[in-house]
Amino acid sequence: LRAPRRTLLTLLGVAMAITTQIAMIGMLDTFNEVIDQGEQEFMQDSPDRMIVALNNFYPVNAEPVLAVEQAGPVAEAVPAIQLGGELLRGNDSVEISLELLDLDNPLWTPNLLEGRLESDGPGIIIAEKAADDLGVGVGDTITLKHPRREGMFAYHMVESEIEVIAIHANPLRYLSYMSRDQAGLMGLENMVNVLYLNPADGSTATDVKRVLFAQPGIASVREVGMFIRIFRDMMSLLVGFMSVVVIAVLALAFLIAFNSTSINVDERAREIATLFAFGVPVRTVTRMTMVENLITGILGTLIGIGLGLLSLQWMLDSRIETMLPDLSLSVVLSPLALALAILLGVVVVTLTPLLNLRKLTRMNLPSTLRVVE
Repeated sequence: LRAPRRTLLTLLGVAMAITTQIAMIGMLDTFNEVIDQGEQEFMQDSPDRMIVALNNFYPVNAEPVLAVEQAGPVAEAVPAIQLGGELLRGNDSVEISLELLDLDNPLWTPNLLEGRLESDGPGIIIAEKAADDLGVGVGDTITLKHPRREGMFAYHMVESEIEVIAIHANPLRYLSYMSRDQAGLMGLENMVNVLYLNPADGSTATDVKRVLFAQPGIASVREVGMFIRIFRDMMSLLVGFMSVVVIAVLALAFLIAFNSTSINVDERAREIATLFAFGVPVRTVTRMTMVENLITGILGTLIGIGLGLLSLQWMLDSRIETMLPDLSLSVVLSPLALALAILLGVVVVTLTPLLNLRKLTRMNLPSTLRVVE
């Protein structure tokens, strides 16, 4: 209270450092949570699942399809259809990747947040974010813009009214699913252009690729987990960058607290010297200074955490939503982030006065107490 302006600036400096740290680490925690959710949904009980894309649509009993299903390294295969499309509701629209597969297959089906897999008529399963963006729920009717096959190689885009039968748990907005029994809407009855498979016991993904790439009609063979690994590799680069930022913020908070404490000790030199002259030990004076810094650190940390969460929410709403509209993101802050904030804003700031012990122990009391008029 003797120097309110300096105390306020110190408090705000610590708060801004904490704000930066919370926003940065919170962003990492948020993206890691999305990756974990995506991994859980994609993998489920088939972590070795692979995707085989064909170079065209083939009947389910065509040679390229049978060659995949009967390949030695393949344990089981599920035929599917993968198309591009668009969901329309009033003036709102969402581009999607539409997959038609057997929704009771033993290999993989989407987990549902609400709704059901079965439907009496045409039904579609969409992502929670797509439902929120379009303002629809289970049981509502939505317009699906999709290709329809007309002739051997002719396709036209048409619009079909279809019921939303379920909301799936994957955080990716563009993923949508339908039963392959409804392929008649696209003119693709008993057709397939994608197969999902599991490698046989004793076979690896490399074995599957080596065998299938020798088959005609194969466009690509890849593991589902490859996408998760790519995202995690990207996140590891961000973690390295954020680590540098956190260290820089830690140093900044330390320097702010150290500078404020040093100035405080210099300004109160005569008061401290008077305490020493009356027999107050150095540890007591140091403890007094540490308590003052503790109060400043706690207030700065609380303000910083609050501002950090607000900044993180603002970045997600105004920036990330525009750059990555297909990701369903909500603010996630790990216990580690809070622990680092407390370490940075409370512990480091509180312990800073210990660096002034040498100055206090070597203080010249007669010189410090001398009054010059």
